[in-house]
Amino acid sequence: MQVIQVAGLAHSGTTVTDRILSCFPGVVGLGEVGQLWIKAENGTFDNSRCPCGETAPGCPYWGRILSRRHPTQEQFFRAVVESAAHGGQKTLVDTSKAMAGVSHYARLRDRGEVDRVVMLRLVRDPRGWVHSMMRRNEIAADDTTAIRGLFYRWLLGAIRLDRRAHRPDVEKIYLWYDKLVLERQEAQLGKQLGLPEVEGEFSLLNANQHAIAGNKFVFSERRATLSYDGRWLSNRHIEDVYATLPTVRHYYHEVQKLHLLTTGQLRQLPGTEMVRGHLKNVENPAHHAEIEAAIARIAVVADTAGDAPVAAQAA
Repeated sequence: MQVIQVAGLAHSGTTVTDRILSCFPGVVGLGEVGQLWIKAENGTFDNSRCPCGETAPGCPYWGRILSRRHPTQEQFFRAVVESAAHGGQKTLVDTSKAMAGVSHYARLRDRGEVDRVVMLRLVRDPRGWVHSMMRRNEIAADDTTAIRGLFYRWLLGAIRLDRRAHRPDVEKIYLWYDKLVLERQEAQLGKQLGLPEVEGEFSLLNANQHAIAGNKFVFSERRATLSYDGRWLSNRHIEDVYATLPTVRHYYHEVQKLHLLTTGQLRQLPGTEMVRGHLKNVENPAHHAEIEAAIARIAVVADTAGDAPVAAQAA
C-alpha cells in the first residue's frame, strides 16, 4: 500500500489533484481524512455525501470505517489504510491540510503496514492563489493593502509547508499545479509516483474518489474537465503588487525548479517564527516596510542535484 499525502495551501488545487490521481488504476482519492476523523468523533457525518453517490454510512469505502468507533486518531488512520487494502486499492490519496496524518502513515510504514509514504508538495502560482482568496473573502479588486497582505500569507504558508516537507522520514515530490494543468502532465505525475498507466483517454469522470470531507468541487459539473482558472490574469492590481515583492517572486521561482523532481529540495529555509512575528500586523500598511525588510532576508535556493530537471520556465 502506498500513501500519497497532498500538502498544499487551501485553494491551491489539492482537490483537483486528488481527483487526477484517483483516475489511475488502483488509486482511491479520500479527500481530507483528518477532517472526516473529526466528523466521526462528533457524529456529524450522517448527511455527508460522497462523490460515489452515497451518503457517508452507505459508501462502500467509508461505511465499514464509520460503522465502528476508533478510540484514537491513529487507529482511525489505520482503519483507512485497511479499508483501502480490503477494497483492492494499491494507493490512497489524502489531502488533509493538517500534517498529523503524515506521522500516522509513517508509523504504519515503519511497522510494515504501509509500503511507502509520499508527500506531494503542491505549489500554485501566488497570483492565482491571491485571486482565489480575494473572491473567497470578498476583497475589492483594487484593495492594494489586502492584496499585499495575501501575498505575505502565501509566503508564510509556503515556508511552513516546505519545512514540513523536509522531514527525513517521508519522501517528497514537488508539484507545480499550474504546469500540471496547463500542460496536462498527469501522465508524468503518475510516472513519478510509480502508478500504473491509464489505458485509453484520461478523463476525470473515471475518478475513484470518495472525498466526503473537503472541497465540494467533487460535486460540481467542472469535475469532469481539467481546466485552468486564469481569471487572476485580468486583475492588474494583483500583478502590480506582485511586481513590488521580490522575495515572494524569488521564492516562487525557486520552488518552480523542483517540479516533479524526486530528490530536489529547498535550501536555507528560514524559521517560521521570524516571519510570523512580522506578519502579525500584515493588515496595517504602517508595518509593511518592516515586514518587507524581514522577508528580504529569505534567500531560499532550489537544490536540484541528483535529478534531471523537468523543463520549466519561471513565470
